[in-house]
Amino acid sequence: MWLISTSMSSNSRPMTVTEMSIIKRMVLLLLLVSGIRDAGAQAFDGNFDFKLYAGYMTVDFDPGFEIGADYGCNDWLSLGTGVRYRIADKSKFDEPPQGMDGFDVKAHAYIHGQHLLGLPSWLDVYAGPFVGFHTGGMCGGVRMNFSEWIGVYADCAHPLFNTFKNKSNDDLGLYRGHTVISVGLTVNLE
Repeated sequence: MWLISTSMSSNSRPMTVTEMSIIKRMVLLLLLVSGIRDAGAQAFDGNFDFKLYAGYMTVDFDPGFEIGADYGCNDWLSLGTGVRYRIADKSKFDEPPQGMDGFDVKAHAYIHGQHLLGLPSWLDVYAGPFVGFHTGGMCGGVRMNFSEWIGVYADCAHPLFNTFKNKSNDDLGLYRGHTVISVGLTVNLE
């Protein structure tokens, strides 16, 4: 039989604030993950699944944000649209971006792996193409739902080519060639 002693020996030290913070975060994460399994959450419902998402984004270590919507067409396909805004560090550019230059409006088509890969209902992975005013490319990510209504997502997009806005000589390269990483919340409006 194992016994756990709560007394401190002479060579032990008390936990630091950082160590306690890490332990608290680990316990919280375990509680959240165990709660997901019992919540009946559905990360992607398929037909008529309508989600809104909003989150923090980074492009070439510059901060930004994104908001958008995603509509499920069937068990494996969704179509959506979104808006991104990069708060660009002007010192990185020969010609600094002005006003609306940081915005990119995009449309996407995602193939969802939840049903195809037999994933739990609270977890979904997706990938697919996107096209926006600045660039087009490929995107992929993961969604986890905590309940039938609320979840989180992590997304990675890589712009592969210029589209409409960057056809002229004023190409600032705000998005092209820079991986876009975003994390945020999803809300199911189904």
